[in-house]
Amino acid sequence: MSEQAVYQKAERDKVARAFYADGQLVALPARMRKRLYILNDFARLFAVGSDYPEKAVNEAIAPVYEDYCTIRRELVDFGFMARDAQGYRRLQPDDWLPELW
Repeated sequence: MSEQAVYQKAERDKVARAFYADGQLVALPARMRKRLYILNDFARLFAVGSDYPEKAVNEAIAPVYEDYCTIRRELVDFGFMARDAQGYRRLQPDDWLPELW
């Protein structure tokens, strides 16, 4: 594992300890880099390239964070997912924030 990968894992773990309690997200970080780690956690709830109706996206997010609307919107806004008339699609990792990884 590269030095950068080790650093990123340590940072991700630190963010998880600070913002999760008992499997629930207790607050959404204000700092963008920390927020992107949290959004990446939510994106991993969905299979890459798979389509989901809005209800399924809400049902996947709600057990972890009650404001599922904000998470759903930010997953689209930050490129973790795409939205069209049929619903939502999880994007390939290469298509979203490659500089973070």
